[in-house]
Amino acid sequence: MSIYADISALFGDVFGALYLDGTLTHVAMVADSYGGGSTVETSEAVKLQVDACTERMRIDPGYTSGDVRVIVLQDGVGIALNTDCRVTVDGDTYFIASVEQDPAQSYWECRARPA
Repeated sequence: MSIYADISALFGDVFGALYLDGTLTHVAMVADSYGGGSTVETSEAVKLQVDACTERMRIDPGYTSGDVRVIVLQDGVGIALNTDCRVTVDGDTYFIASVEQDPAQSYWECRARPA
């Protein structure tokens, strides 16, 4: 097990009980043999927290006053979180607008927009 996996597991153990249960959904386009394609969704359970945007997020291009900060723990997550994803928590769904990973690879910090 790598040091990053150890740190991610530690964060999951410590903060997992405090974070909310949510769902991470990744939407991907799958090409067909006719030049088109269809979308495929993959979902899995995650632990996350929704909070107010940071000052750094507020100065990002594309920021709107309805945006929120979402922190998603990486422990046990098999989908790489990116801007093709959305998260759902307590019946609220958010589209991911930007993603940063902490240096220890234990969580993603996102700016997200209500769906």
